[in-house]
Amino acid sequence: SIGIEAVTWQPLLDHAPLGVPNPEMFSQSGFLDVNLNPKPYYYTFRLMIQKLTGFSSLEKQGEGIFKFAFQDKEPVFVLWDDSGGGETDLSGPFGGGNVLITHIVEESGKSVAETGIAPAGNIPVSRSPVFVESSRTGDSGDLDNNGRVDIFDLLALLKVLAGKSDIGP
Repeated sequence: SIGIEAVTWQPLLDHAPLGVPNPEMFSQSGFLDVNLNPKPYYYTFRLMIQKLTGFSSLEKQGEGIFKFAFQDKEPVFVLWDDSGGGETDLSGPFGGGNVLITHIVEESGKSVAETGIAPAGNIPVSRSPVFVESSRTGDSGDLDNNGRVDIFDLLALLKVLAGKSDIGP
């Protein structure tokens, strides 16, 4: 085991379960809305799987700074700042230079995470997590590699969660 203590189940669709106190808490918790459109949560979950699948170790390096190490590629850091904003210096792990920053998807109607390049010593952070990796690292695109984001990407995601497939280019 790599230290995972719990797995949380997430419903596929928004719904309000019967017999549950405060069902409104669950009515907006699905990957897809009632019209089967992926929600920001879906895209962020997909991004998390793309960036972190196959990590071999996880190390907390400070408040809101987590390093995911891999056997076959450079590390990916996940950063955020609960106080609302600031900058983080990762020039040590990245030897100076620039890093690729990938923001989570937070807005309805958006399906692609915003990315940018920043100096490793001045990485802007906020309450929303960002993925930070070598600026030489590529992105794998849509999950089933058909050139668009659709329900088939969700099926590919579910296969990964079931341990039956890897996400790859």
